[in-house]
Amino acid sequence: MKRHILLKKTINMARTGDAESFENFYILTVQNTYGKICVLTKDREMAEQILTEVYVSLYQKVHTLPPDEMELQARMEEEIYRAAEKYLDSEPEKTDIESVCEKLSEDQAATLWMDIEESAGIDKDDAEEERWSSFVFVFLRIAAAAAAVIITGIGLFVTWRYTVGRADSFSHPAQESSVVQESSTMSEEELIISGEREEPGWSLTREGKLRYVRKDGTLAEGSVAIGKQMMTFSGSGELTLIGSNPVVAENADVSFDEDVKYEVRDGNVYRTDPESGEESCVILNGHVSQADVRCGYIWYICMYQIPNSDQIRTTVNRALPDGSGNTEVYVTANTLETQSFQVTDEGIYYLSEGKLFRLNFSSNRTEYLAGQVEYYFAWDDTAYYMQDRTLESVSRGYSYSGMEAGFQIETEEAGFVLLNSEGELPVESGNGEVQVGDRIYRLEEGYIASVRPAERKKGEYSYFIDESGTDHKIYRTDSAGTRGLIPQEGISADSLCIAGEWLYYSARTAQYGAECESQIYRVNLETMELEAVGEKFRGQMRNLYYFESMQEIYGEYIPSVADPEDIHGKIARITENGTEIVNDLSVRPENDSSDMLEPVMAGENTLLCLYHTCSYDMSSGQLAWESTQPLVIELPR
Repeated sequence: MKRHILLKKTINMARTGDAESFENFYILTVQNTYGKICVLTKDREMAEQILTEVYVSLYQKVHTLPPDEMELQARMEEEIYRAAEKYLDSEPEKTDIESVCEKLSEDQAATLWMDIEESAGIDKDDAEEERWSSFVFVFLRIAAAAAAVIITGIGLFVTWRYTVGRADSFSHPAQESSVVQESSTMSEEELIISGEREEPGWSLTREGKLRYVRKDGTLAEGSVAIGKQMMTFSGSGELTLIGSNPVVAENADVSFDEDVKYEVRDGNVYRTDPESGEESCVILNGHVSQADVRCGYIWYICMYQIPNSDQIRTTVNRALPDGSGNTEVYVTANTLETQSFQVTDEGIYYLSEGKLFRLNFSSNRTEYLAGQVEYYFAWDDTAYYMQDRTLESVSRGYSYSGMEAGFQIETEEAGFVLLNSEGELPVESGNGEVQVGDRIYRLEEGYIASVRPAERKKGEYSYFIDESGTDHKIYRTDSAGTRGLIPQEGISADSLCIAGEWLYYSARTAQYGAECESQIYRVNLETMELEAVGEKFRGQMRNLYYFESMQEIYGEYIPSVADPEDIHGKIARITENGTEIVNDLSVRPENDSSDMLEPVMAGENTLLCLYHTCSYDMSSGQLAWESTQPLVIELPR
């Protein structure tokens, strides 16, 4: 095996915290590191101290070791300069430290490793006999590795990796050399698959690590393309890293089952044979919008237009890799959030703005699982995800009420209280407001006094209604401030929200003095496809909010403002069929003057609202609150 390939595999295993792999990393890099240090100082003793400092520092941050050789070289030089500055009492002049002349003898390298072990707390043992055995073991390994690199360019210590246990080596150092001599002619493939072949698929080790056996019955090692990501495995087949697949980054419709490629095209799923390159259609459906291949199944999502209606039927399905055994596992009439989706029998997992959620199929409720997630892998009821460059796992989440994770609302007689995850009042901005997801809550004496929309964002874009003119068009801007008009219908837009890949908005289609007629539209933010939702309705939709846990949109509906003394706002639920007015008769106070409702939170069976008595200014079109009280509306299910 070539050195750079071997080094990359060693680093990937060391990043998991495996002490033996870090020792292998030391053996592969110590001579190069020592030579670079000697360019900065000719004092041998100081050079050895700097070298020890460098590897102790690297071990303390081993999870951040870059597998890429160029990035690793830059990282190593950064550590060398940092440690050299400490021992030289001055910042060393930046120079070319590529030339490597000085070398360590094998016994020096082994002695320094013992010092690194002790300083970093790696396999620390006070027994002198064990320490001497470890010294002999490291000495022999360094000598073998050096000889292999010089003679053949093939790192023989790979053989040690697969044939010799570390504990046995400490107990029987004299046997180590003979074992290497007997095994040195074995190929890497023979070393990896010399045991019996196993049943392909995923399993858990006794230590709770996720383990993968490839389709040929051998343990996965190194990088393997699975689904839409690239997985990295240790030599024992354990998952250590989850990362992006460059091919999928260029084409989001592609996913992989090891070396077999699947692609969604024209509403169908196609499979490419890796040997012949021939392509075949395995899911002939015409309605497939997304697909992912993992854990022995093709998981795919279909969207159907129900005949003679505007309603969309969304299904989650699975099939065997050849397309047979199609099963419908979930059906909904709501919009499914499918950014980086993965499906198991438990539910659909997805990322939304770096947060990992799970829509549970049995309860139909959404759970918040983890934050600051870039890559993840769902297996059974557990999600394995990368956070701060380390692999974490989570099986049980928190009920998600459509708010930003980390906040909760408690209902009291005097009003709704917004609390953080610790049950404490959140820190307010200077104007007494707290932003939670796409909503901003204004607080008075700890209670929610009103709600208004926050900035509407999707990916790199922000979406807003330009209210400076009379037409109130919808625009989007990117991080550079570049502004563009999105496709839209209607005379002027009143409100908008983002649900999954769609931007929903309410626009006036006719104006008769103070009276108006409106229509709900939606725009696909990927394709910019525009379509009407439901039928036209009288009045206007003041604000729209998407509640992710319910996968539903609720709006502040005002039927008419023709009479400023007789305005009665309602809550409307937006569906693919149009608008449905929420029945509030049983809880709404009797009032002869103007009043309206603001949605605060939508739960499984309830809708939390603020009931306001108000006044209306015809010239400005603004509502002013006169009194406020909490209202809990029971939702029919």
